[in-house]
Parts: sequence; structure tokens; C-alpha cells
Amino acid sequence: MPLQTATVLAFFFNITLGTLVFGGTVVILANLGGLLERAASPNLINLPVSYWPSQLIKALSFSVPTGLIVLLLGMHVRAFFIVTTLTCFGIYLSSGSYAYIGQETRPSNLSGVFDWILGYEENPANTSLYVKILRDFAGMSLRGLTWTVPQGYALHHMGFGWQYSLSGSVMGVIYYIGAKTPHTTSEVIFSTSQAFSQYYWGCWVWFVLMVSSAAQLVHRLRVWIYRKNPYLGFRPFSRWEQIKYDSLNYSLTMVLYECLLSLLNVVMGVSLVFYSLVNEDNDKAKGKTLFCLFSSVLFLVFAQGWVWNGLRGYWKRTRTGWWSRPPLDYFSTSLETSSSSGIQRRSRRLLTKSIPDEGTSLFWPYAHPERLVLPEGVPTNASYEDSASVGGDESGRVSRMGAAFLIFWPEVEKWLWMDFFAWMRHIVGVVSLLFTMVTIVFVITVAILDRKYPRYGGMESTIQ
Repeated sequence: MPLQTATVLAFFFNITLGTLVFGGTVVILANLGGLLERAASPNLINLPVSYWPSQLIKALSFSVPTGLIVLLLGMHVRAFFIVTTLTCFGIYLSSGSYAYIGQETRPSNLSGVFDWILGYEENPANTSLYVKILRDFAGMSLRGLTWTVPQGYALHHMGFGWQYSLSGSVMGVIYYIGAKTPHTTSEVIFSTSQAFSQYYWGCWVWFVLMVSSAAQLVHRLRVWIYRKNPYLGFRPFSRWEQIKYDSLNYSLTMVLYECLLSLLNVVMGVSLVFYSLVNEDNDKAKGKTLFCLFSSVLFLVFAQGWVWNGLRGYWKRTRTGWWSRPPLDYFSTSLETSSSSGIQRRSRRLLTKSIPDEGTSLFWPYAHPERLVLPEGVPTNASYEDSASVGGDESGRVSRMGAAFLIFWPEVEKWLWMDFFAWMRHIVGVVSLLFTMVTIVFVITVAILDRKYPRYGGMESTIQ
């Protein structure tokens, strides 16, 4: 067999085997996430404790395993606490009447969080089914974005990519599929259409987090291996690798991303104010929803303010404007940048922090791929064939575990397609961005169609 033909066959075998192995593993684990999300439903399991401890235990039963994904795959302790906490709060957000998407019959006394823009249905029987679907789709998608945007924004600046922040826009279509899934009332776990929707949503959340965490883990391992032995053939700093593993490569996309998330934060903030004026029969559900909105808005305002302050400091020092994109290693630490001189000194140390040479564990504290710099004197665009640009033995010694990785990892790359997670993350990003645009269009359309509807049921009497 000619060498070229054998190389092509090996390439396709590598891709096929990697897709089957990693794809199958991710799908199986994602199903576990769906079951945990369904188990966290407030009405599925009755615990022998009072209401609030019961709700907290159920929420933590899903949020803690979800946080463990970014801890075990992403190796980032700070990300674990952020994902665990905000996921726990995200479960508290009420769906209102939006969860009955695509259904003719629904309760007539449910107010939604986003009724201030989507309108309140006083008499659902007189509303067209198509308008109901548009309204519920937009409402559920906004609920999903309220769940993922705050924690996804932080994860983006920790190196996990921007995709998770916008993945919540898929909640609308997920709940529509769940509403159309056949079910029987005799089943214990999946007795309603909302049960399937919750299950599908849990699968989606785990899927996105797993591919995002694994993608940056693969890149970090390649960077680490290149620092130890630049002659193994990996090109973690090449332009092609940056396209696969870097997020928001251009200043314009960075600015558009920040503006979009700021707009979504304004929507959440206005929803918090308006929903607090609503008379709800279930005060406990309303309290949970208000707490979720308040914590999400507060966290996102804090995170964006910290990032913008770091960018302002960069532009001021370099005498450039918003069109100047900071270096990747600088931008990745902007969450840890402040006007405080002490924090600035700490941030400068983090910019040059790499994996400990004598470390016996891969659990280094700061996980952004682009923060793992080369040894001093090695440019990030160094040619792998140019031995003069590598730095020789300055990359340091390795532990037994590190030596095992240096030997084992290249063999894994020969048989498995390690870029599976990176390309899946790109696909997730395309899908999430598409449904975000669809959500914006639906919100504007429903706001026009329902312009004569009241904004909230019971709000007028509350104001009086």
C-alpha cells in the first residue's frame, strides 16, 4: 500500500475511533446529567424535611455534580464553585406558563418572569396557538440564558470558551421537543411533558460543559508537553491551533460579545424589578425566582465590571482604544485584575505563571490555556523545526507522572482524534448563537403581536 494512501486511511481511522469513543462517553454521561436534573424537580421526590432545606438539597443534587465536571475535566477550583452556586440558583427560576410551550391547555393564573416584554395572557383560550408557541419559546429561551449567561461569562474568561454562556438559548426548542414527546401518566419519572423537557435540558447542560472543559484540557496538555519536549510534533501555538482552541479571536467579536451579554443583563435586571411587583399565589416560588434573578444580575455586573476595569487599564497603559485586543494571556487574567496595586502585582505574577516543573499533579491552580507560557526567550509562534528558538533544557525537569504523559500522550494522539472536543465546542457555539438570534427575533415579534396585552397579572393592584 502506498504511504500516502496509508496515511489517509490512518487519518480517517483516527477521526472515526476518536468520535466513537469520545462521542459515546459524552452521550452516556450527558444522560446521567439529564436524570439528575429531572431528580432535582421540586415535585418529583418528597424529602422528610421542611420546604426550604428540601429545595436546597434537590438543587444541590444536580448543581454539585455539574460543578464537578469543570473541576475534574477543567481542573479549576474557582470554576467549580461558580458553576455549582449559579446552577443551584438557576434551578430556582420559575418557568411560569412558558413551560407549557406548544400545548393548547394551560393554567390561566401564571405570570412569567418576562411578561413585561412578552405580555400576560389573561385568557389563554383566546390566544392563537402560533402566538403561544412564539411567546413560550422566547420565554423559555430567556430563562435558559438567565441560567447560563452569568456563569458562562466567567467560564469564558477562565478559558472554557464563550459557548456555554449562550447555550441557554436552546432551552426553548428543548422544551418544545419535550412537549411533543409521548408520555403516559403511569410512569413515575416521566409522567409529564415537562419531565422530558427537564431531562433533555440536563443532558444539554452536561454535554456543553463536558466538551468545553475537555477541549481546553487537551490544549493545555499539548502546551505542557511542548514545553517539556518541543520536538514531539505538537503545535499548540500555531495559527491553526488558535483557530480551534481560542475564543473570540478579534476585537470586534469581543466587543459584540460584551455588548450582547450586557443587553441580556439589562433584560434580567428589568425582569427582577417588574416581577417583584407581581401578585403571585405562590409566594415561595416567587421568592426563589427573585433570588435567582438578583444573584444572576449581581454576579454578572460584578464580573463584567472587573473585566472592563482590566481592559481599561490595558488600553490606558498601551495608549490604544477598544479596537486593540489585549494579548491572550493578559485578557485571560482580566477577572483577576483590579486598580489595587496589590492585585495588579498578583496579576502580573499570574501572567507568567506556568505549570510547576516539580509538580506531581496536573491540578495546577490556574487553567486558562493561553496562560501557560513558553520558557523565557521562546516566542509563541516558534517553529517546531527551529531548534534555536526552543530554549533547550530551560523547560525544566518532569516528575514521574509528567514523564508518563510525555510517553503516553503521543501514542494516544495517533489513535484517537483529540480535537473532537474542540470541534464539538465550535458546533455548540454555532447552534447557541443561532438560537440566540432566533430568541431575539421572537422576543421582538411577540412584543409587537402582544402589545395590547397587560404586562403582568395583578401588577396594577400591587402598585395601587
